Amino acid sequence: MPPDQESITSIDQLAAALEADDSQDQQDPDNAQPDVEAQNDDPNGQAEQEDDQQQPVEGEGDQPATESLDDTVVSWETASGEKFDVPVAEMKLGYMREQDYRHKTQTFAQEREQTVQHIQQQYQLAETFAQDLGQLHAVNAQIAALEQAIPRIDRDSDPAGYIDVMTNLQQLREMRGATAGRVQQAQEQQQAQQQQRHQQAQQRMLAELQTSIPGFNQELIGKLNTAAQGYGFSVQELQRIADPRFVRLVHDAMQHKALQAKAPAAVNKVKTAPVKPAKQASTAVATGVEQHVKQFSKNKSLDNFAKLLQHTI
Repeated sequence: MPPDQESITSIDQLAAALEADDSQDQQDPDNAQPDVEAQNDDPNGQAEQEDDQQQPVEGEGDQPATESLDDTVVSWETASGEKFDVPVAEMKLGYMREQDYRHKTQTFAQEREQTVQHIQQQYQLAETFAQDLGQLHAVNAQIAALEQAIPRIDRDSDPAGYIDVMTNLQQLREMRGATAGRVQQAQEQQQAQQQQRHQQAQQRMLAELQTSIPGFNQELIGKLNTAAQGYGFSVQELQRIADPRFVRLVHDAMQHKALQAKAPAAVNKVKTAPVKPAKQASTAVATGVEQHVKQFSKNKSLDNFAKLLQHTI
């Protein structure tokens, strides 16, 4: 243990102590193995060395055990005069907790940033879709107005005006085609995203039902669909179901119907069962003489003997 390990009062001293503690675990490669040639040349020296190792060193057993660095107490004083004494082990735990908290905070910040970016992208897509949809309605109105004006234009008297209207009409039709294409693409993307979210919700529903309903499998799903169709649900409506509560409700209703179907058979079985006569337990009523005999047996007094004698005469 370093000599200043018990009086660490700063971060620099703590770092120096850590380095000194690590250096104790490392052996010097020059002193790790004795010189082989010297041992071979001098066998007497080797024997003397072994004798020295076998002899106990004076005071060797009295040395205290090396104290772990984790037990070292670090002391420091803040600018306001407040003093702290904290073991190194507790400082390590605090550092690990701080690292975990920092990692979770960074992860949360990244997820929040991704969510904000996704919301902004969705808002921009919705705004662009609204603009394209409004522009499409406006272009359709302009095209309809020009198509109504063309029959009233005389090509012979106003050829320039006719060409100008036809050119404008052609440009509007091209603009309508491009705008309609963007609107259709946005609608297809929205439908694809909705379908993906619906599939993910159904996967979560199936995972939950496998744990909440025993024996949930493909065969049971077919029975549940049949039971739901019995209540008036169509196949298209059942394909859109993503709420596990609805499936559990249909499952309970199916089990209730199964119990109701078994009820008449159970009632008929009870009716056809032979009726066994009930056993009548006869209890002998003690007579007056027997009661006085018992009383006299318990207490052989003159009074009890007189009562017994009255019933025997």
